[in-house]
Amino acid sequence: MSAIGLIPLILLLYVGDILLFSESPQRVSELRKLLHAEYKITDLGPIRQFLGLKIERDPPEPDSVRSPIVVYRQCSCDLWAIRM
Repeated sequence: MSAIGLIPLILLLYVGDILLFSESPQRVSELRKLLHAEYKITDLGPIRQFLGLKIERDPPEPDSVRSPIVVYRQCSCDLWAIRM
């Protein structure tokens, strides 16, 4: 097994959504290619929101790994007036 194969890769699956996390962009890319070869998938890019949680990223810095930051805020839902 190559050294790249030892870097952890986390796959979260919820209904029709898949999230891939790894310190190695190469690992994520390899798994994405395997999934794309087997299933019809669409890459929506970097995560911004998942299950009501806002996901932010550290600002990019040279030679550093960007960490996700989960921000939970009480959802302020739009209120719809029902007129009778």
